[in-house]
Amino acid sequence: MLACSTSRTSTAATAAPVVNIAQNKCLDFIIVNKSGEAIHQVYIAAPGVQDWTDENEVLKGNMLANGGSVPLTFTPTDTEKIRDLRVVYDMDNRGVYLRGVDVSRFKTLTIVQNNGKTTFRYN
Repeated sequence: MLACSTSRTSTAATAAPVVNIAQNKCLDFIIVNKSGEAIHQVYIAAPGVQDWTDENEVLKGNMLANGGSVPLTFTPTDTEKIRDLRVVYDMDNRGVYLRGVDVSRFKTLTIVQNNGKTTFRYN
Protein backbone atom coordinates (compact mmCIF):
# COMPACT_ATOMS: atom_id res chain seq x y z
CA MET A 1 0.00 0.00 0.00
CA LEU A 2 1.29 3.45 -0.87
CA ALA A 3 1.65 6.06 1.81
CA CYS A 4 0.01 9.40 1.21
CA SER A 5 2.15 12.42 0.51
CA THR A 6 1.17 15.93 1.47
CA SER A 7 2.96 17.50 -1.48
CA ARG A 8 3.83 16.61 -5.03
CA THR A 9 4.58 18.26 -8.31
CA SER A 10 2.63 17.84 -11.51
CA THR A 11 3.06 18.64 -15.16
CA ALA A 12 1.11 21.40 -16.85
CA ALA A 13 -2.33 20.31 -17.96
CA THR A 14 -3.70 20.94 -21.41
CA ALA A 15 -7.23 20.49 -20.10
CA ALA A 16 -8.91 22.18 -17.17
CA PRO A 17 -8.05 20.22 -14.01
CA VAL A 18 -10.69 18.93 -11.66
CA VAL A 19 -10.22 21.19 -8.64
CA ASN A 20 -11.56 20.53 -5.18
CA ILE A 21 -10.90 22.74 -2.18
CA ALA A 22 -10.07 19.76 0.04
CA GLN A 23 -8.43 16.69 -1.45
CA ASN A 24 -7.91 13.03 -0.71
CA LYS A 25 -4.28 12.86 -1.84
CA CYS A 26 -4.23 9.06 -1.40
CA LEU A 27 -6.41 8.78 -4.51
CA ASP A 28 -5.16 11.75 -6.57
CA PHE A 29 -3.27 10.96 -9.77
CA ILE A 30 -2.23 12.45 -13.10
CA ILE A 31 -3.41 11.15 -16.49
CA VAL A 32 -0.80 11.49 -19.25
CA ASN A 33 -1.82 11.11 -22.89
CA LYS A 34 0.88 9.44 -24.99
CA SER A 35 -1.61 7.73 -27.29
CA GLY A 36 -0.70 9.63 -30.43
CA GLU A 37 -4.12 11.24 -30.69
CA ALA A 38 -6.40 13.56 -28.76
CA ILE A 39 -8.63 12.26 -25.99
CA HIS A 40 -12.10 13.76 -25.98
CA GLN A 41 -13.45 12.33 -22.72
CA VAL A 42 -12.20 10.56 -19.61
CA TYR A 43 -14.74 8.99 -17.27
CA ILE A 44 -14.04 7.73 -13.76
CA ALA A 45 -16.76 5.88 -11.86
CA ALA A 46 -17.44 3.27 -9.22
CA PRO A 47 -16.80 -0.31 -10.34
CA GLY A 48 -19.42 -1.93 -12.55
CA VAL A 49 -20.99 1.27 -13.87
CA GLN A 50 -23.14 0.62 -16.92
CA ASP A 51 -24.14 4.19 -17.76
CA TRP A 52 -21.24 6.62 -18.26
CA THR A 53 -22.75 10.03 -17.45
CA ASP A 54 -21.49 13.61 -17.71
CA GLU A 55 -21.17 13.56 -13.91
CA ASN A 56 -18.40 10.95 -14.27
CA GLU A 57 -16.58 12.80 -17.08
CA VAL A 58 -13.51 14.68 -15.83
CA LEU A 59 -12.37 16.78 -18.80
CA LYS A 60 -15.65 18.74 -18.81
CA GLY A 61 -15.66 19.57 -22.51
CA ASN A 62 -11.90 20.09 -22.83
CA MET A 63 -9.68 17.93 -24.98
CA LEU A 64 -6.54 16.21 -23.69
CA ALA A 65 -4.00 16.61 -26.50
CA ASN A 66 -1.38 14.00 -27.25
CA GLY A 67 1.55 14.70 -24.91
CA GLY A 68 -0.69 16.55 -22.45
CA SER A 69 -1.62 15.67 -18.90
CA VAL A 70 -4.35 16.46 -16.43
CA PRO A 71 -4.32 16.06 -12.63
CA LEU A 72 -7.31 14.34 -11.06
CA THR A 73 -8.19 15.14 -7.48
CA PHE A 74 -10.62 13.48 -5.11
CA THR A 75 -12.42 15.00 -2.14
CA PRO A 76 -11.89 13.61 1.37
CA THR A 77 -15.34 11.99 1.14
CA ASP A 78 -14.17 10.01 -1.91
CA THR A 79 -12.79 6.91 -0.24
CA GLU A 80 -13.44 4.22 -2.88
CA LYS A 81 -10.03 3.12 -4.15
CA ILE A 82 -11.30 0.76 -6.85
CA ARG A 83 -12.54 2.60 -9.97
CA ASP A 84 -13.49 1.95 -13.57
CA LEU A 85 -12.14 4.28 -16.25
CA ARG A 86 -13.30 4.94 -19.79
CA VAL A 87 -11.23 6.88 -22.35
CA VAL A 88 -12.92 8.22 -25.49
CA TYR A 89 -10.74 9.29 -28.41
CA ASP A 90 -11.78 12.40 -30.30
CA MET A 91 -11.31 11.15 -33.84
CA ASP A 92 -13.95 8.40 -33.90
CA ASN A 93 -15.65 8.44 -30.47
CA ARG A 94 -14.43 4.92 -29.67
CA GLY A 95 -13.98 4.08 -26.02
CA VAL A 96 -11.50 1.88 -24.20
CA TYR A 97 -12.04 0.68 -20.66
CA LEU A 98 -9.91 0.00 -17.63
CA ARG A 99 -11.97 -1.86 -15.05
CA GLY A 100 -11.35 -2.45 -11.36
CA VAL A 101 -8.20 -0.37 -10.98
CA ASP A 102 -6.92 0.60 -7.51
CA VAL A 103 -6.16 4.31 -7.97
CA SER A 104 -4.37 4.48 -4.60
CA ARG A 105 -1.49 2.36 -5.97
CA PHE A 106 -0.06 4.89 -8.44
CA LYS A 107 0.38 8.63 -8.99
CA THR A 108 0.59 8.64 -12.80
CA LEU A 109 -1.54 6.79 -15.34
CA THR A 110 -0.12 6.99 -18.87
CA ILE A 111 -2.30 6.10 -21.85
CA VAL A 112 -0.32 4.63 -24.77
CA GLN A 113 -1.30 3.18 -28.16
CA ASN A 114 0.71 0.68 -30.16
CA ASN A 115 -0.64 -0.64 -33.46
CA GLY A 116 -4.13 0.59 -32.57
CA LYS A 117 -4.18 -1.12 -29.17
CA THR A 118 -4.48 1.04 -26.06
CA THR A 119 -2.48 0.14 -22.98
CA PHE A 120 -2.23 1.81 -19.59
CA ARG A 121 1.03 2.27 -17.68
CA TYR A 122 1.15 2.96 -13.96
CA ASN A 123 3.85 4.77 -11.96
